[in-house]
Amino acid sequence: MQEKTRHKWIALIEQQQASGLSVVEFCDNNQVSPKSFYSRRKILTQGNAESSFIKVNTTKSSAQVNYLQLSIGPASLQIPGDVNPQWLGTLLQAVSS
Repeated sequence: MQEKTRHKWIALIEQQQASGLSVVEFCDNNQVSPKSFYSRRKILTQGNAESSFIKVNTTKSSAQVNYLQLSIGPASLQIPGDVNPQWLGTLLQAVSS
């Protein structure tokens, strides 16, 4: 899929999700075939059914930090920098359930 076409379909999928309309209603309003919409959505979201990406903001610091800080809204969690990755994975799975 060409990058321009890919971006167009991603934009359409996001617009449909934000619209509150069903796929069929959205497609009717935007002259898009529902069959094509479902097909492209499946291709573009394949492998992402259980997860989604979020934007991560990073900051540069000259000081070495010995912990990882995760913040969501008012909640914040500081984890030691030498934490076992498997433990962290287990924690994140438990929190996301």
